[in-house]
Amino acid sequence: MAAEPVMQPPPVPPAKMATALEQTNFITEHKPNPHAQYYMFFYTASWCSPCRAVMPKIIAEYSRMMTNRYMEVIVVSFDDTPEEALAYLSKCQAPFAAVMNNSAEPAKMPGCLTDVCSVPHIVVVSANGDFVYRGHALRFAEWQQRTATFAQQ
Repeated sequence: MAAEPVMQPPPVPPAKMATALEQTNFITEHKPNPHAQYYMFFYTASWCSPCRAVMPKIIAEYSRMMTNRYMEVIVVSFDDTPEEALAYLSKCQAPFAAVMNNSAEPAKMPGCLTDVCSVPHIVVVSANGDFVYRGHALRFAEWQQRTATFAQQ
């Protein structure tokens, strides 16, 4: 199954992503690296069993993603409250920054979609806001095949 087609937003200068991240109110103490080459938005929820199956895979890959600061993961939580989201991230020991889907924060970050209707879902954008990948997070292995290309850039 191919990744879902997405409309391309207008290009965003790299400095704009750094500025956007500084202006975003994350529910976590962890803040994303504003100098990453790519950003993965992981749309997830504690009540979603497929999300709970994918989260450990993303956590396991995170140290490799951070090699050469090429990838940063930002969780977009579909939980009802920040407390539920934080408890889920804590239980998983997820070292990611997070925002709530039902807040104004996702719209502040270039490439963080506000029209995602189902979880788990992954969106990867470049530092300038160009879409690289969008798909169901259960196809994380498919996305992982692309990481070799990202790491070499």
